[in-house]
Amino acid sequence: MNYDSQKHHRRSIRLAEYDYSKGGAYFVTICTRNGDQILSNQPKPQQPDVNVGVALAATHPLNTPPNPEPDSALRFELTSIGEIVDRNWRTLPERFPMISLDEYVIMPNHLHGIVFINESDKPEFRDGRKRVGARPTPTAPISPPTPTLGMIVGAFKSKSVKDVLAHIDENGLDMIGKIWQRNYFERVIRNERDLENIRTYIKNNPTNWAQDEENPMHSERK
Repeated sequence: MNYDSQKHHRRSIRLAEYDYSKGGAYFVTICTRNGDQILSNQPKPQQPDVNVGVALAATHPLNTPPNPEPDSALRFELTSIGEIVDRNWRTLPERFPMISLDEYVIMPNHLHGIVFINESDKPEFRDGRKRVGARPTPTAPISPPTPTLGMIVGAFKSKSVKDVLAHIDENGLDMIGKIWQRNYFERVIRNERDLENIRTYIKNNPTNWAQDEENPMHSERK
């Protein structure tokens, strides 16, 4: 079954009895306040060998090199705010060594990403991708508690807002520093098929921006 953005992205499917500090994979969507398009610019045709600062996890050293994309693929240029968000997302494993990041993309008004919370017996998917960030069993009796997904997302939002506020102050910008919508959306990734469907959905998000439910122009055309 293909990933359905209408079914899975538009509402939270948080499970009442699920332990969100449990090792596993999670698909996370974080939206900007009021849907403001402040994170990246409108898509443009991809130019060969031009670095346009696109926040795709395939360019991150944690993952394998991306497959060549057709020239017609669309990419987004990050704004200064988007660059702050991108930096804070990529450095989350430095703050939480028990997590690792997979595919992600920063759209004009939201971020999609896959987060792995690793335990000593963390799951390995059959595609062979190496999961990094998990600590070996310590010899000392004290080890840091595993954070919940909510704690991880909360820390990301808090730190990125702090950095955005500093950026606004340093550059005298006329904008609100509280850039994030109050909540976030998530999905527990159950198996390899689910993981690959969501990876594909994230990779194709820029190309499908015109039909994206988060695109204000899409809503106006309805």
